[in-house]
Amino acid sequence: MYVRVSEQQASTRIPYVLVHGLLISSLYMLPTGRLLAADRAVYIPDLPGFGWSEHPEEVLDIRGLGSALLGALDELAIPRAILLGNSLGCQVVAEVAARAPERVAAAILTGPTMDRVARTPLAEAGRLTLDIPLERPTMFGCQLMGFLQGGPIEFLRTLHYALVDRIEEKLPVMPMPTLIVRGSQDPIVPQRWIEELVALLPDGYLKVVPGAPHALNYSRAPALVQLSMEFVRQVLVERE
Repeated sequence: MYVRVSEQQASTRIPYVLVHGLLISSLYMLPTGRLLAADRAVYIPDLPGFGWSEHPEEVLDIRGLGSALLGALDELAIPRAILLGNSLGCQVVAEVAARAPERVAAAILTGPTMDRVARTPLAEAGRLTLDIPLERPTMFGCQLMGFLQGGPIEFLRTLHYALVDRIEEKLPVMPMPTLIVRGSQDPIVPQRWIEELVALLPDGYLKVVPGAPHALNYSRAPALVQLSMEFVRQVLVERE
């Protein structure tokens, strides 16, 4: 698995592992990763089938992507991590956190999909169309590169697996501190859905970034990083 690694690695502090969304790769996580690297080590993998990572013969579902992420943690010798996901990446983070909670010190879910009242390709496409003009203009280049690297079959099958996945069934068994962050202008992830999700968490926190779109990690990285660092200091520093 291809992994981007920050220069700051020689540390006993629990590192961040950033997990990208659909139709994209680790590239659009870099604005957040670079800022977080001032605090502790950062790892940003391309999930199998995305970016520069290998393409399995069969497209992986959310459980398979979670297994791949756990395998990457093993290969990188990371016993515990702070997992930060965006969009579909939140579903992968939730899969790992529910299945192997001992590996996740804390979770940060930014714009977690899929809203239970919009679990169809058409509904999600409509919401994505509304989000595009709200993002930084260069976001389109990241999406185009991700699509070219993955291809239409990879995209459509992964979308199907994301739509049938039920993140709301995993959150109640995630014991670690978990922060959900939403951009107030995010058309993909409505406030109602976020409030439903945070209510399911045993130790959940909610923050909203005013005026922000869906890809907070790319279009509003400084705001997301500030919230993430404050959250980690609040729930983890004394335990490390």
